[in-house]
Amino acid sequence: MGLFKSASCTGNLNRFVAFFLAGIVITTFCNQLLSAQDRNRAINPRVLDVINRNQIELNVLQQDTSNLELLNNVDFRNLQLQPRQKTVLNLDRNISRVDSGTFTQVNPEILASFNTQEIFSFPELHVENRGAAEDASGNIVYQPVITSLRPLVYDHVENLFTSTLNFLLLSQDESAGDISNPMQLELHSDNIESIDPSRLQIGHLNLPSTSVHISASSVRDSVQIRIVTEANAEGYETYLKVEPALDLFTERKRLQGLGIQEIPIQVNWKGSSSTDSQVVNISSSQGTVTPTSVELTYNQPAIVQLRSEGLGNATITATSSDAQSNTLQINFIFPWLFILFSLAGGFLGGTAKYFTLKDKPKTFLATTIGSLSIGLIGALAYFVLGINLLSIEFSSTFNEFAVFGISALIAFFGIRKLKSDVADSASEN
Repeated sequence: MGLFKSASCTGNLNRFVAFFLAGIVITTFCNQLLSAQDRNRAINPRVLDVINRNQIELNVLQQDTSNLELLNNVDFRNLQLQPRQKTVLNLDRNISRVDSGTFTQVNPEILASFNTQEIFSFPELHVENRGAAEDASGNIVYQPVITSLRPLVYDHVENLFTSTLNFLLLSQDESAGDISNPMQLELHSDNIESIDPSRLQIGHLNLPSTSVHISASSVRDSVQIRIVTEANAEGYETYLKVEPALDLFTERKRLQGLGIQEIPIQVNWKGSSSTDSQVVNISSSQGTVTPTSVELTYNQPAIVQLRSEGLGNATITATSSDAQSNTLQINFIFPWLFILFSLAGGFLGGTAKYFTLKDKPKTFLATTIGSLSIGLIGALAYFVLGINLLSIEFSSTFNEFAVFGISALIAFFGIRKLKSDVADSASEN
């Protein structure tokens, strides 16, 4: 009886193992059959216009998706598409730089005018029927690319940061030609004021590229751009770098020449919030700049002083190791106003002094001539040489009434500084 039970159990175990092994074989065969069917199936575009990468079995997913050769395992050129029908394969990745392998497959004339390091592709592959059902040459396969992601550069004339993006539909097999379904793009940004055009459609393969002009007045470091396509309504995000620009600024266009007037000039970087700094040198074709160089922080302006010299036009520029500023043109004019107001101040001060003296000079004319001379000398000494001939502190502000007031006071009180210096020198001796 024990032997019978043992044999029975052994037989049941053998049958279980046999069924189990048979199940594994059948399951493996079915999986292979289904996998082969998936690889060779024709995708019906009337049912699915945008295909996700996960819906197709690819053996080379580890490669760079920007390479059109990625999808060779699926023969998109023989997809069963209706005439003028298009299917888009969404690779489900962001914009990326095109790999070098792709360039070897593309007609070199197409990319001859572009820097290949600046070409970025969309993670989309577009497959379109040529438009005729009996056409046996296959479908058109192309990928949208950006042929430049250049930084925003400051235009000193327009006072704007500008850049240009160029788009084209890159095809390895076609050198040119129109497509039945133009690709539509929309560009959006919260930081850019002008995108022209913000909506575009490209209806041909390869060249010529389609340009979008971008401008912004106040941006720093980088700006975000979102590009919406028909296959990705949320859009692809990319960033444009902002190239810092040196800028010189002053509201003055004219200066009283012959060393009479001095004005401040602001030097600053535009387009950066960095706390780093660079040495910036400031120069003028005429006149004197003080200081001639500054350690300029990217996020903080500096002030230099420009004093006139002679007469004529002066050109002021600033340079660093990798940047050059705009050019300021300032005209040094003859200081008629300075002379006029200093003489007028001297006359007023001398007249006031004449009527306050108990012992008046013999003639008013002699007093006036002396006062005019003293007033002019005092104004020149103060505004040109920085010497105060009175023991009175004045504001450093330069304008017509400042010149008038200082010359009048010096004419009225006399040249006290010189007198006090002479007295001090005599007492020391």
